[in-house]
Amino acid sequence: MFNRANGEQPSSNFPDRDSLERALLEFGISAGAARQLAELGRYSLHLLPVERNGSDGRVFSKIGGVPDLPKGIEWPIRPSFPLTAEEASESFFPPDERELSYRNNPQPYNFIAQIDFEEIAVAGAKDTALPDSGALYLFYDDLSQCWGFDPKDSIGFKVIHAPDISDITSVQRPNLYSEVPSYNEVTVKPIQRFERCLSEGLHFESLPIS
Repeated sequence: MFNRANGEQPSSNFPDRDSLERALLEFGISAGAARQLAELGRYSLHLLPVERNGSDGRVFSKIGGVPDLPKGIEWPIRPSFPLTAEEASESFFPPDERELSYRNNPQPYNFIAQIDFEEIAVAGAKDTALPDSGALYLFYDDLSQCWGFDPKDSIGFKVIHAPDISDITSVQRPNLYSEVPSYNEVTVKPIQRFERCLSEGLHFESLPIS
């Protein structure tokens, strides 16, 4: 458990499935039910803030700031996507000239985060099917804010996988509309934790136990 008020980080009560199963048995749960409940637990990755030049050594993963891109990868640009007749008809107010110009012309995406796969591997992540090297970059159109409910919303974001980040350069932020927010850089470190199942939802209610 964790205390949001004083800024404590979340932590699992049990380091793995076996410890959770033993606790359930000690509580009086039957052996079969204890095993089923423990099997619902999953390993997760938490991205916790750390100092870039602290005792943790090299830290590449971060949220906000500007990306550190390898040679051959440039800051991605969103294509134009004019308002459709349906979108225009559903708008409470007709889009102004500035909004139309923004959508009708290609624009740089805003940088959100970069995640180092090697740092995830070092954290001991299990069953992720992720590569053990390279990095993932996430860019997003903060003004259009496509939700992702429709395949056409894929124009609103850009995800880049760089297999090799041995030679990287901190890229300068391009000229963005003044309405596009900027995010302060926060370096993060992946930490693996075991998460027990919450006692709610179909995955829990469908278990053949009382």
